[in-house]
Amino acid sequence: MNRHGPPNRLKTKNGIKDYSSVGTFNRNDAANLDKQQTAFRQRPVSIQVITGVGNHSRGQAALPTAVRNFLNENGYHFDEARPGVITVRPKFHHR
Repeated sequence: MNRHGPPNRLKTKNGIKDYSSVGTFNRNDAANLDKQQTAFRQRPVSIQVITGVGNHSRGQAALPTAVRNFLNENGYHFDEARPGVITVRPKFHHR
């Protein structure tokens, strides 16, 4: 029979470990926690949408035009540096 009870387990909230119930907190734990928190704060600067140029389409490619129309109608900023690739800057909502 185990008189010591269940072992201390780390609780997580949103993927971040809760060390409040653990007796020790070492340098590696601090580094791991910092990495986890940094990952939650990082956001992509741009997203590339691959539309293709329509080489296998009859007539003109429909997808690039549809994507451009969607982005314009919804107020996204985007660039077309290469044919078939649209680089979109995401809109972020501040909490």
